[in-house]
Amino acid sequence: MAASFASPHTRPVFRVLKQAYREYLASGNAAAITVTTPPNQAATATTTVAGTVEVDVDAGVSMPASVTVVLKQGAATKGTQTAGSSTGSFTTTFPGSTLAAGTATATVSSTSPDKSVTTPAFTVT
Repeated sequence: MAASFASPHTRPVFRVLKQAYREYLASGNAAAITVTTPPNQAATATTTVAGTVEVDVDAGVSMPASVTVVLKQGAATKGTQTAGSSTGSFTTTFPGSTLAAGTATATVSSTSPDKSVTTPAFTVT
């Protein structure tokens, strides 16, 4: 998957500036995570969190092996799952009644490169 954002150097320059490439990966700018905000739903319904991960790396470097999805209501973590993203897409499904009535958010993060995205709040009734 080709990244839809520009890196600070071309591939040949990064091959020479290896430290700059490592710093670019560590900065979080070498990745983009897109998450679809779960719809407003009943607390008894399953909660599906899905999206894509783009990583601006050479074709020989694999995508992140997984992403972690955390459901939160306020400061309380209600559920955590890990999903494979070797193709760039991921989907997690949390069982019904994981969330209580109120508002919730989902945070998706990868570790290599380090990137994290939190959805806007969605309503659980």
